[in-house]
Amino acid sequence: MGRTRVNQQHGTRSGHWEPDQTAEIETVELPKVTRAAKDPDPAPVAAPPVPPVRPGGRLGSFAGIVAVVLVLLGVGLVVAKLVGQGYGMPGPDGGAVAAQVAGAVLAVPLYLLVSRRTGPVRWVSAAALLVVLVVLLGWFWWR
Repeated sequence: MGRTRVNQQHGTRSGHWEPDQTAEIETVELPKVTRAAKDPDPAPVAAPPVPPVRPGGRLGSFAGIVAVVLVLLGVGLVVAKLVGQGYGMPGPDGGAVAAQVAGAVLAVPLYLLVSRRTGPVRWVSAAALLVVLVVLLGWFWWR
């Protein structure tokens, strides 16, 4: 331990520094901390678990797009029916709304089968999803 004299300086309005007062500051030396040779190494950190790989791929992505289209068509027709009734207009037919909602409800499990299964179940589910889309669009939209 030792004592050191330090000048404390304050700025003035002119912008240059002038010594104002001196103060005594006591300095203390801190002990050095070293790791002893007998200290064990810290435990290794385990890597986070790897999520399982799902066989979605391009077919799963395509099936997801088709499923989202079917769900949006179902929700859109329900909203159109409710808004039409609110304004005293006929809106879409109840059968069309029911068919679109049924197609949307059917699309979600079919998409899950396509994105999570392998083999023929996956391909049959993808084909069924496309059939549902084509039938609904052909029967209720382009007729």
